[in-house]
Amino acid sequence: MIDKVGGKIFPFGSYHLGVHSKDADINALCVGPGFLERKAFFTSFFKKLKAQKEVKDIQANEEAYVPVIKLSWEGIEIGLVLALVTQSSVADDLDLLNDSIVKDMDERCVRSLDGRYIYSNKMGFLGGVSWAIMVARICQVYPNAAASTLVIKFFSIWVWPVPIRLKVVENCYYNLPFWNPGVNVSDCYHLMPVISPAYPQQNTSANVSLSTFAIINKEIRRGHAICQEIEQKKANWRKLFEEMDFFDKYQHYVMLEAPYSTEKQRTEWVCLVESKIGLLVASLERNVVSLVHVHLRSFPRPRRANKEDGKSTVWLVGLAFNPEGFQIWINLNTIFQTFANTINSLAKRSNLYEKGKFFTAAYMQKEELVCTLSHPTCQLRGKRDHSSANPRCQPRN
Repeated sequence: MIDKVGGKIFPFGSYHLGVHSKDADINALCVGPGFLERKAFFTSFFKKLKAQKEVKDIQANEEAYVPVIKLSWEGIEIGLVLALVTQSSVADDLDLLNDSIVKDMDERCVRSLDGRYIYSNKMGFLGGVSWAIMVARICQVYPNAAASTLVIKFFSIWVWPVPIRLKVVENCYYNLPFWNPGVNVSDCYHLMPVISPAYPQQNTSANVSLSTFAIINKEIRRGHAICQEIEQKKANWRKLFEEMDFFDKYQHYVMLEAPYSTEKQRTEWVCLVESKIGLLVASLERNVVSLVHVHLRSFPRPRRANKEDGKSTVWLVGLAFNPEGFQIWINLNTIFQTFANTINSLAKRSNLYEKGKFFTAAYMQKEELVCTLSHPTCQLRGKRDHSSANPRCQPRN
C-alpha cells in the first residue's frame, strides 16, 4: 500500500513559468491522498522539515486563507501549500486542471489547490498571479502586437471595477465558493476584480483596499504618462522602471516596531504583524486618513548606541490625511494603542512576548523619519527622539 500511495509536488508561480529572478522564492503545491490528516502537514511534517540542517526561518501559518509553510532552504525562500485529493492514491498522471478533482474536497484544500490562482499580497496589493492574468489578458486582446505595444497598452486598457477574465468559467455546483457578484453581495464591493481562470473561480485581488486601489491606479496612470513620453521620444524605457522614493513620498508616517532577541523570534514577529497589519489599515481608513500605504518590506533595526533593548524589526506606513484632518488636532493614539495591544496580546498567547519588550506603533512626520536601519534602501536624514512611543499627531501643510 505504501508503494502505491504516491504524492506529487507541483511548483507554481514565477518559478513554474520560468520567469523567476535570481532571488525569487519558489512556491509549491504538495498533493496527497485523502486519508491523510491536514494537521499532520503543520505538525509532524513541519517538525521533519525543521530538523533539516539546510532549513532556516521556518514558520507555519495554518490559519491563513491559504494555509502555508514558509521556509528558507540554503538561502532559497520556499512556500508550501497542501491539497488532499479525494482518492486513496495520487497517480503520476494526476490532472489538476480537471474540475472534477475538487468534488467533495475540503474547502481548505481547494484554496490550496487553487492557490496557484488566488494568492495575493497580504498588504493589500496585487499578487504575482493577478499581474500575470492582467498581462495574459493584454496578450489576448492584442495577439499580434509587438512587446513594446503590449507594455503601452497595459497602462491604458483597464476600466475598474469591470472584472478581468481570461475565459468564462462554468460553475460545477460542487458547493464551493464561486465569485459571482450577481449572487454574492460581498463580491459586488471588490474594487478591481481579477478573476482566476479555473473552477472554482475566485477574485485574485480580493485583498485590495481603498488605499491600495488608489496607489495602484496612480502608478498605472503614471506608467501611462511615461509611455506617452516614450512614444513621443521624450523619454526612454529606463524611466518606466525608476523606483519610487517611499521615504520622501509622504509627510506623515507610522513606525511599527517589534523587539526580538533571537532569529526565531524575529521570524515569528514578522509572521504575526504582517498577518494583522490589515486591521490597522482598515481602522485608519475609517477615520480622517484618506490613504494608507504600507511599505512592503520590514527593516532590521540594530542595537542602538547606549541602549540595552536589543534589536528590532520595523515596518513603515505612509499616511495622507483628508482635508479636514489639516484643520484640527488629531489624536491617533487610540488607533495605534489598540493595534499595539492586539499584537502584544497575540504575542503573549503564542509565547512570543518577552517581559518588558513590547510591540509599539508610533506616529512621526517626514523630517522625524530617521532611524539607523541596516536596509540599504533606507536613506533617511535628521534625528528622531524615541522617548515617546505614541506621540500625538498634529498634521500640518
